[in-house]
Amino acid sequence: MAGLSVIMTGTFAFAPLMSLAQVENTATVLAGLKQQVRMLQEMVASLQARFAALGRSSIAQVGAGVVSVAGLHATSSPDTTFVINDTTTSTFRLGAANPSRAYTQSFKAPMDGKLKQVRFFVVAPQNGNPTKPINVSVRGTLAGPVITNETIIPNMPVSKVFEMPTEVVVDFTNPVTLQKDTTYYIEYSVVAPYDSKNYYRLLVGGKNPYKDGMFFHANGQQIAVYDMTMSVVIGSNVVTGGELKISPVQGLDKIVVAGGVGEELARFTFDATHAQEDIKIAMAQVFADILAGDLDNFQSLQFFDGSTALNTGSNVVNMASTPAGTDKAIVFSLDSPGLMVPKGTIKNIVLKGNVTSGANGNKVKFDFSGPLNPDFWRMAYIPSGTAVPLNISGIPGSAITIVKNGGWSVELAPSAPASEFWVPAGTTSVTLNVLRFRATTEAFALTNLRLQLKSPATAADIPKIYLYDNAGTLITSRIPSFVGGVEDFTFPTSGNGSFVIPADSFREMRIHMEVPKIGSGYPGTAGKPVAVNFDGSDTSKNKAVGMSSGMALHASTAAYVGTPGIRYFRSLPTVERLPLPVTALTSGNQVLYKFKVTADKAYDVALHKFTFSIATTGITRMSAYPANITLWNTTENRRVGASGQVSDDIAKAIYGSTGEYIRTIYADSTDLPSGQCTGAACWDIVPAGSVRTYELRADVTTDGSGDSVSTKLLGDSYNFIDPDGKVFMNSAFAFDQSFSSNFIWSDFSIETLGLPQSLFEPDWMNGYRVPWMLSTGLDSSTLSN
Repeated sequence: MAGLSVIMTGTFAFAPLMSLAQVENTATVLAGLKQQVRMLQEMVASLQARFAALGRSSIAQVGAGVVSVAGLHATSSPDTTFVINDTTTSTFRLGAANPSRAYTQSFKAPMDGKLKQVRFFVVAPQNGNPTKPINVSVRGTLAGPVITNETIIPNMPVSKVFEMPTEVVVDFTNPVTLQKDTTYYIEYSVVAPYDSKNYYRLLVGGKNPYKDGMFFHANGQQIAVYDMTMSVVIGSNVVTGGELKISPVQGLDKIVVAGGVGEELARFTFDATHAQEDIKIAMAQVFADILAGDLDNFQSLQFFDGSTALNTGSNVVNMASTPAGTDKAIVFSLDSPGLMVPKGTIKNIVLKGNVTSGANGNKVKFDFSGPLNPDFWRMAYIPSGTAVPLNISGIPGSAITIVKNGGWSVELAPSAPASEFWVPAGTTSVTLNVLRFRATTEAFALTNLRLQLKSPATAADIPKIYLYDNAGTLITSRIPSFVGGVEDFTFPTSGNGSFVIPADSFREMRIHMEVPKIGSGYPGTAGKPVAVNFDGSDTSKNKAVGMSSGMALHASTAAYVGTPGIRYFRSLPTVERLPLPVTALTSGNQVLYKFKVTADKAYDVALHKFTFSIATTGITRMSAYPANITLWNTTENRRVGASGQVSDDIAKAIYGSTGEYIRTIYADSTDLPSGQCTGAACWDIVPAGSVRTYELRADVTTDGSGDSVSTKLLGDSYNFIDPDGKVFMNSAFAFDQSFSSNFIWSDFSIETLGLPQSLFEPDWMNGYRVPWMLSTGLDSSTLSN
């Protein structure tokens, strides 16, 4: 396109405002001339803007499958603008009450490339002032899904004399990949409600003076201006920019203590959302913007991808011989294979380093705001090996200030619950989290603390929250609101309710809660998980004051610190192994295992399924004949699972990984009342606050020497309840189909909804976190001779 001359084509038709025959006196002539001047001023301003717009890039006409030069300045840009010809003879009023509200224009791509921009002209009616956004959508078919969409509100002039055309330029954030000779559809629309006055007139294209560039006089006459065309900007298939976007994370300004090791100095985002392939980076650079002090006070500079250092050994950067106050571009050679950024992902990379002990008052920003040498960026696509277009943000990074004063951080205390645990509703004090606060150099008084309530829990799940220190002293308590899932606390710097972290040591804070009740008039939801974490995501919300320096510092911990929390139920069983009445193994009906189940005082508990592991040595008759394995409720002297259901033990035997026999017992209707059954499947009830004792019995034949039977009640290692938190319990039958269902029980919470208990209702759970029951089950009991 280089060397093309400028060729402006078009016709301008001017209609006089009045004829000389209409002139009656001088005043009328002067008024007409003033109106003529005002009209010409507005028209000239519009045309000047139009001509300036036309000089931006090369333009070609798309029509009848032929691309021809229409004339304009050629540029060095790889982008090319194509005019969309249109044969429509009507006008389109976007957002008008009548007759048209949207317009769809199709075009055939003349080349492979990226649809990056759409340009078109709109006109505001006389005295009209449309302000609603215009939606510009691209589709592959007329009624197909939207590939990309942008909205724009044009800056429209308000004129009493003309309808003034305005060029609208829409840049697509996500350019559309075009295939040559494929038809695409661009829709222009304005959402309801519509307006009969404040609408946009879309200038469709072509050279029809009625529809393409009209000015209207105040007296209704028309001036037609050509070349108000619709066009699209298509770039080459390899997008020049935006394939990998790198920018510093702002808002992480912090103070670091002189002598600090492994301090976070900056954080950067590597955005490969629009990359064509995975990206490998072997060399990178950062600009150190020194605001005060000496860059040489920062040593052992390393990039980290999570916990992985990207430059180690000789690749660690140590600043030296940098004049005080001098900015510098720092080059990082990364360890093989380099930093991998998968296509379609965003990675957060942290810059860490050590601060020399003598530094004080230094201030620096690590970003990309200064001059960088493109030769020191080495990256390539995987597997093609082609170069990666780079888009580096010049926004300033976060400021790092070195002080001799200390700092403070937050971590999880060793005494914090390591796994989720289950509790009954109405429990007055449950430990949710234990946080350890550390201070360096000087003591710090905590003044601001933010806690986060993890979804799906809400404030209704925490009637009251308590903060204690590690000595058990209450710091503060309140009925929380958790607006937006967070709760902010403030503390005095001394006296009652203060929390002071000792210098170069730590102090722990225990977070307790009341558990809501479940039932009519109570807010609790059976099976719901509740977790409360330290929220370091907003560093401004966690602050402490140095007791020596008086300086208020934010926590250096910019992350969530928490535990899996609790899950609460209307009631809860506690399962404990009991010693066998006899441990000597003899032939006959023997008690293989004995245990008890205690229901919490909050409500009754239903038991439906039990699974036992039975390992034998020297005994042949248990594996050769039906063993009459039966579970008894000895407290009420009745069978839970009768022998009739296990008469085919051997035919359907299941064995564990070490050859042990796995025996499942379901509560049945042999001895249980019909009100505790769904068909033949039943449940045994342990009343609130009560204990029921159970024995597993079987017929055993032994020769009297060297034989043994070792039995245990199995637990569950996994809770398969919906991880999205929309379902908190499930039906007994659903649990029974899962791989983790050795023990199935219910808290009767379905009754709080006015529904009768049933194995089909979603108020059953497995044994995953039942108190005293490990995932591997209870301890074994052994008979031997």
